[in-house]
Amino acid sequence: MASPIPLGFKNLPITNFIGGFIVFFPLLISLLDLKKYFIFAYDPFISEYGQYFRYFIIQFCFVNESQVVLAAFIYILSLKNLERVYGSLKYLKLVIFMLFYNFIGIVLVSLLLRIIGINMFIPAGPIGLIVGLFYLYCNTTPVTFRVNLILGGHKFELSNDFINSIAVFQLALSDGPISSLILSGIGLSIGMLTYNNLLPFSKLQWKWFDSFYHRFATSKTARSRPSQSTTDSGSDGQRDGLRDAPQNEQDVPLLDDDENLRERDDTPVRPLGSQLLDTFRR
Repeated sequence: MASPIPLGFKNLPITNFIGGFIVFFPLLISLLDLKKYFIFAYDPFISEYGQYFRYFIIQFCFVNESQVVLAAFIYILSLKNLERVYGSLKYLKLVIFMLFYNFIGIVLVSLLLRIIGINMFIPAGPIGLIVGLFYLYCNTTPVTFRVNLILGGHKFELSNDFINSIAVFQLALSDGPISSLILSGIGLSIGMLTYNNLLPFSKLQWKWFDSFYHRFATSKTARSRPSQSTTDSGSDGQRDGLRDAPQNEQDVPLLDDDENLRERDDTPVRPLGSQLLDTFRR
């Protein structure tokens, strides 16, 4: 019998971290008034000021609140299933791998546009990464249901990914039909090449990264053990207390029933109206 899928981000540490980062990092950047550093155009930021760090940080933060909402919606509803498909370690390496090639794609496109003589604004945020991961999601996860919609003699087939596809398409056009589509095209191309193992170093074994990840996961598990041991000791103490407790009800000292009845008789009976008034007086 198939086991039910856990709800939320249970057993999905990488997705939990990335989803929180997508939402809270732009909020932190906005509170610190650092959005200006995530605006990118070759001229003047590269050609005049030489701020090459913008190439690197441009993928880590959205500057538009609607993009944050769309990205969180897509990531929570669909992309979290990729970690269940690939596993946490492989999924983390996949995200880093695609971020690296998106970085190379952004650099090459900006240089190419500069050679042509076009100074185009490149939108901030991991748009290319989300589009590429959504391509992997569509090709690796099964379809839950399909619906045939007939309108005016034309037949349209919709699946459970229809709403997510609309959200991805809206995110791909969120910063204009040209600049956003270029960035989305880079991400889609990288997603297709990654899925077919056509990118360089796609089959490279990251042994050093694997050892670091396993060491970190082991240390995190070790830190969570003291609380579990405390809980276990508390439960053991409760079990010992139950063992030491008297097994016979007659061994437990009880108050005299006549004494209890006598105390109840001495207590005057208060009418219900007085009880209600006393409640509202407090």
